[in-house]
Amino acid sequence: MEELADVLEVAEAIRKQAGISDRELQICRNTKAEKNGRFEKKIFLECIIENKNS
Repeated sequence: MEELADVLEVAEAIRKQAGISDRELQICRNTKAEKNGRFEKKIFLECIIENKNS
């Protein structure tokens, strides 16, 4: 749990440094979740194989 707290501290510091409000970040998260889904099923994309012929 301590490592997760550290990750959140880093994310919060980056958000503040970038001048992004809590609300702006939440809107962005929600927009991405609507488009791409959330990590609720714990399915992660490991790689993308691109077909260069198309």
